[in-house]
Amino acid sequence: MGSAILEFAAEHHYKNKVYLKGIPDVFIEHGTIDELQQSIGLDANGLSEYISSKLI
Repeated sequence: MGSAILEFAAEHHYKNKVYLKGIPDVFIEHGTIDELQQSIGLDANGLSEYISSKLI
């Protein structure tokens, strides 16, 4: 999905940076959806921190 987004951005001459955030290519332990999202930073707090770090 990320490469499709980058291709679209390139074709439409986006001038801003595009940051991709997704599921890492590693084995993820079993757990609830909330636990799994938190463990890889895709929960509300993790995404908030990620976005804040990119705005600085």
